[in-house]
Amino acid sequence: NGKIYAPTDNAKVAMRKVITRQEAEQLIEEMPQIKELWVANEKQRELQYKEALKTCDFRAWISIIKTLYFRKKERIAQGKKITSLDERYLKAAENELYGELSLILGLPKSQMEDFICRKLEA
Repeated sequence: NGKIYAPTDNAKVAMRKVITRQEAEQLIEEMPQIKELWVANEKQRELQYKEALKTCDFRAWISIIKTLYFRKKERIAQGKKITSLDERYLKAAENELYGELSLILGLPKSQMEDFICRKLEA
């Protein structure tokens, strides 16, 4: 059993309880209804992504993943790659979401991407 020490007077350190399995399952069921977070201006888009990641809000992370998942599919269909900005924020959001959900659901993190993508396609 380890302890994590974090300064309590530091606004940069976001601490929250891990969600329950029931909350995780409900969140997964709500994924199709969560809106995408698309901003045409690249600078504004990066700011929106940064803010969404800082919130530690699962719905914000899903919004980023959902937006960039479909954008990536669209760009690949056009014979283009995803931009490095989009790739960076997609990986960051996936890392946050998949890490916690894999712990809660008892699935390997490596399987979470396929699991979530199937939910997004539903």
